[in-house]
Amino acid sequence: MKKKYPFYSALCTILLLIAGCGAEKPTPIESVKAIYDLYILRDFEGASKLGLSDEDISIALNSYDNALKETIQSNFASSGLEIDDEDLNEICEARKEALGKMNAEYQLTSEDDTSAVITLSTTYFDEKALDTDAAYDAMEEADKANLTDSEEYTKYVMERYTENLIEGYQTVVPSKDRKEIVVSCIIVNNTWLPEDMGAFGSDLSLAVSGQQ
Repeated sequence: MKKKYPFYSALCTILLLIAGCGAEKPTPIESVKAIYDLYILRDFEGASKLGLSDEDISIALNSYDNALKETIQSNFASSGLEIDDEDLNEICEARKEALGKMNAEYQLTSEDDTSAVITLSTTYFDEKALDTDAAYDAMEEADKANLTDSEEYTKYVMERYTENLIEGYQTVVPSKDRKEIVVSCIIVNNTWLPEDMGAFGSDLSLAVSGQQ
């Protein structure tokens, strides 16, 4: 099942929340790391350096989580499948668990008064292969069950696919190599931020899922 994840809207939420903040300016690396830690690791420590309160962090993560759930539902619907809330929540939690195993390194490539370039290198897991294996194994199991009713077959595949997907996320092992992202940063309201939040979100999503 082809998957896309909504980092763009999530990072735009961060941009809106930071607007008007009067926090002490973090370094470019601190800002990029804070965003990675928040969305990938669910580590909130660095987010406060961006001027985000606990409430802001909750808003940002809820915005991302809600958009993620809508995206997953859409991905299932595009394949002619439906997913209930319980399975949806389990998939989201398992995916968070997988992402929480990742780690990143940061290098300041250049910096002046108004711009900076950071190279972020992150471990990843092959989400496309994980998803493909989950679907293939589900269909293989359904074929072995010799189901003749189409609705029963679809339901069986759906259940097995969901179970396989959750198990796949839960057993993810981070890559030994890394994917690199070059992040251009500028100062927005006394805070270093990626110049193009949409591009950074897309690049980060592709990198951690092994699709870059």
